Amino acid sequence: MKRFGTAADQSDRCVCRGTITVFLTLSLTVITSLISACISSAVDRSMRERIETSMDLALLSVFGEYNKKLLEEFDLYFIDCGYGSENGSSYYTGEHLRDYLDYNLNPQKGLVLSFSRDMKKLKVTDVNIAMESLATDSDGRVFKRQAITYIKDKYGVSVIENLKKNEKDYKQYGIEEFDAEKARKKAEKKLKKAENLKDEDGNKIKFKSPVKVIEKTRSTALESLLGELDISGKALDGVQLVSDRELKTGCGIVANDENLDSASSELLFITYLNDKFSCYTAPKNREGLSYEIEYVLCGKDSDKENLEATVAMIFAAREAANCIYAKDNEKMKTEAEAVAKVTAALLDCKDLEEPLKETILYAWAFAESCIDVHTLLKGGRVPLVKDETTWTLKSLPQALAYKTHFDDAPKDVFGLDYKNYLMLFLTLEGNNKKMSRSMDMIECDMRCINGNENFRMDNCIEFLEATAVIKGGKRDHYDISRYFGYMKVPRRNFN
Repeated sequence: MKRFGTAADQSDRCVCRGTITVFLTLSLTVITSLISACISSAVDRSMRERIETSMDLALLSVFGEYNKKLLEEFDLYFIDCGYGSENGSSYYTGEHLRDYLDYNLNPQKGLVLSFSRDMKKLKVTDVNIAMESLATDSDGRVFKRQAITYIKDKYGVSVIENLKKNEKDYKQYGIEEFDAEKARKKAEKKLKKAENLKDEDGNKIKFKSPVKVIEKTRSTALESLLGELDISGKALDGVQLVSDRELKTGCGIVANDENLDSASSELLFITYLNDKFSCYTAPKNREGLSYEIEYVLCGKDSDKENLEATVAMIFAAREAANCIYAKDNEKMKTEAEAVAKVTAALLDCKDLEEPLKETILYAWAFAESCIDVHTLLKGGRVPLVKDETTWTLKSLPQALAYKTHFDDAPKDVFGLDYKNYLMLFLTLEGNNKKMSRSMDMIECDMRCINGNENFRMDNCIEFLEATAVIKGGKRDHYDISRYFGYMKVPRRNFN
């Protein structure tokens, strides 16, 4: 029979076996803790990733709710936080974000039958819009930046070269500074001395100025020109728009890396107005005011008033340019001087010769201006600065009968049309007025579209910061913050 050792040997073997068991137990405890920590970390990381992804998708969904009619009509991306109501608020946008986030975290939500089980059980407890950038913020520069971006994308910056040239010519030629009415009245004041001339017997000499035929139509000239037109009868009728009310304010323009008040930016914005807004000669199929660019220029409550004020501006510019040309044209000066000399000789008053000559030239320029305005309103073109080939009334007798020469203006000339003149005047208009009146017209047009009756520009969100609190897992809560906008890449924050 084989012996296995003494009792002492067997006892030593048991101690060794017990030592290994304790070592394994302690080792497994450490290993189990490590595995558990790794699993817990992985679960936590998985939850964080899910929350981040869900938040990003929720924000994309919110910003996908841009006003589609605003995009179709004006190529602007904005969330209308009124969602059809007048009293819009970022609170409603936050509630939309909460719904999207909740569905993203719990995709089985709302399903009658669900064969899946969410082990994470994440729940949205709070959503807040910490700040938002509105279209009207920074005096409308949020809206302006989008308008400029649209023009750059569509045409490029070279589109403003013609506007630059027209503005330069307008100022360089002296049209902006020349006051035709003041110059005319100064000459007429000297001319009035003729009305008090008497002969040797003391009898008053009857004097009829050769320009009276033209000048007597001055007060009714614009009325006559407008009387030929089919003018829109639309009016705002007390509608409260951007320029008439106190606006909501957001955080201002965000991440702006360009000078929106530069000369180039102004011209790009004017090009946007030219592209998107209507005027008398270029109507659009909208229910708001028909003469939108005229409104931006003049700010009147009706199409009729805006057209009248705009035509008066064009007339004043054309008369100034024509007066400058007439005073420098040798042929016209010679003809006017001949008439003035004969008249002064007949009255035996040489002092009347110079003011009479000037008055004739100014009256001639006035008659030519009537032809110009008529041509523009009929869709023709008139050069900013005329020459022999583009001047219509070649002689003084033609000027005296200018109403019979409306259709004699040169055709197919290189020059500015009615809308070009509006663009020129917009370059001279104040920035803030252009901005607020432009947003007036957008509101006016949008409110005529079904479902947008309560549209307001200060309800339009371009950029926002959203924060959310989510409960679930082993942590008390997860805090997440996101910046997102149509003009800005989102920045991530997670706690």
